[in-house]
Amino acid sequence: MMDKVLEKRMYFFTIYQLSGIQAGIQCGHAALEYAYKYKDDPDYIDFIENWKTWIILNGGTTNNDNINLGSLNEIRLSLIDHGIKFSEFYEPDLNNSLTAICFLLDERVFNFRDIDLYNSDAIERLGVDNLFLYLLIRGKSLAKN
Repeated sequence: MMDKVLEKRMYFFTIYQLSGIQAGIQCGHAALEYAYKYKDDPDYIDFIENWKTWIILNGGTTNNDNINLGSLNEIRLSLIDHGIKFSEFYEPDLNNSLTAICFLLDERVFNFRDIDLYNSDAIERLGVDNLFLYLLIRGKSLAKN
């Protein structure tokens, strides 16, 4: 068990077409869904009480026609496949398209700078789920205006 309380941030992926304010609104919707879904989760409670920082990333496209998934839809499926707690928002005014995904990360992921993917000790220290999340956010750009 860890004695140190880990800093947390709420991460979002949103679709690229949105203006800055629109992206923020869609992420706000997803954050409210997260709060509703995980209101009793200790990590969420710690985030709300102590950290409150949001990071909004460009999630690319949205398309859920079961033939050509958008990149945001693929991110959603990968979070499900890895059992990561997340929420999502589908915008009624955009034909119920997936517009934002929300999840919590701790500092082991977002402060990890130099991971050697061939070093089993580093991977073990980070953990499989955190390694997946590290690779998911690594190199992604912030959502733009």
